[in-house]
Amino acid sequence: MVPLPLLLIPCLLADEFTVGPHGDYATIGDALSASSWNDIINVSPGTYTETLWLSNGPIVQAEHGLGTVFIDGSTSTTYVVGVISGTARGLTVINAPEAGFRLGGANANVEQCEVVAPGTLGVTVFSNSPTITEVAVYDAGTHAFSFSGGGEPTVQRAIAVDPTESGFVISTGGSYANLVSFGGVTGFEISADADLQHLAALGASTVGLLSHVDHSFYEAVLAGNPLAVDCQDNTVEIGWAVMDDSPDSADCNTLAF
Repeated sequence: MVPLPLLLIPCLLADEFTVGPHGDYATIGDALSASSWNDIINVSPGTYTETLWLSNGPIVQAEHGLGTVFIDGSTSTTYVVGVISGTARGLTVINAPEAGFRLGGANANVEQCEVVAPGTLGVTVFSNSPTITEVAVYDAGTHAFSFSGGGEPTVQRAIAVDPTESGFVISTGGSYANLVSFGGVTGFEISADADLQHLAALGASTVGLLSHVDHSFYEAVLAGNPLAVDCQDNTVEIGWAVMDDSPDSADCNTLAF
């Protein structure tokens, strides 16, 4: 008689596919259609003009790392890569008509990816608690990162470079750490009680940190911004800060460091 745990092993093993000219599939979409939970889809270097939807737990990763696989959204209508359940790793999204990545779901993960010149948003979270790690967005049409919808994402080591408007718009709870915004109109726009640590806003054209709510967080670098902090008549407490020699602030009931 075969022990029950051994009978379960085949159900737990993941399949592995390769996408590319000489792979198992020519398109990432075809590989996704054949995939299931924890299957690994290795994508060969190249440009893939597709709209991707990860919903059943696969891992889609650039076989040779970031900068080798480009997901071209020129035929997409809104977002280019949507993730409800699964992991996108090492992908570069280009030509997004609106958003590069659209995330929702507790098992949605984006790691070591980048978005270049999206039409509106680089990364948007609309629900639940996805995880975003080591993601960069360049030249977003509006905001580089937008977090809303009542979810609680976990965001670690994200960079926004030269968005048209804000680097990070945080209007839902969650955990956010080691975020850097270069340029834009506003570095950070905060309107939710979130766990914020280690933020840097550098060279925004109007304000480094705009807070629509009472808030406290630990460690900020606010430099090269005409206005370091705009409290919008709220109380903002920063546990430790590095700022310009004479930082300006506006409309603060309390601004404490």
